[in-house]
Amino acid sequence: KTTDGTSVLGDLGNRVPQLTSLKLSGSSIASIRDLGTNWPHLDVLWLARCGLNDVDGLHGLHMIRELYLAFNDIVDLSGFVALEQLNVLDLEANKVADIGQVEFLTCCSELTELTLQHNPAAQAAHYRRTVCSRLPQVCALDDEVVTAADREPVSEAAGSGAAAGPAHSSRDTS
Repeated sequence: KTTDGTSVLGDLGNRVPQLTSLKLSGSSIASIRDLGTNWPHLDVLWLARCGLNDVDGLHGLHMIRELYLAFNDIVDLSGFVALEQLNVLDLEANKVADIGQVEFLTCCSELTELTLQHNPAAQAAHYRRTVCSRLPQVCALDDEVVTAADREPVSEAAGSGAAAGPAHSSRDTS
């Protein structure tokens, strides 16, 4: 923002329309909406450690392919439904507590790499199997290749925290 409080980011897409990647990590950005919507060629965006609480305004970045949002305070993933072209999403160390939030990522049909480690949801029972079975297009979760065992569906009883029979490997909860 300028000294008079106006946002210079909102107009940046108009000033540099051929921009394909933008690193704003460590910047103080109140909202993704501040970036504006005119980014016709933006493929990669880094917004790590920006103090973001939500992802409102992502619909304006519908052509983005890689999005790095690590170390923010994001809880709700509903804003990702508009990002059908997204390949890589890094949400490491945010505040996503509900494993059910990954349902919003099912709309990201091109998503192949996802990082959710160090979010409260990553501590859920059967975390890895839950994410991988709900997002079959993902090939790497938390920087580890997804295996066939990771894709085994979690039964309703196991997913709800009820007793689910014998314990599984440690990969289920990592």
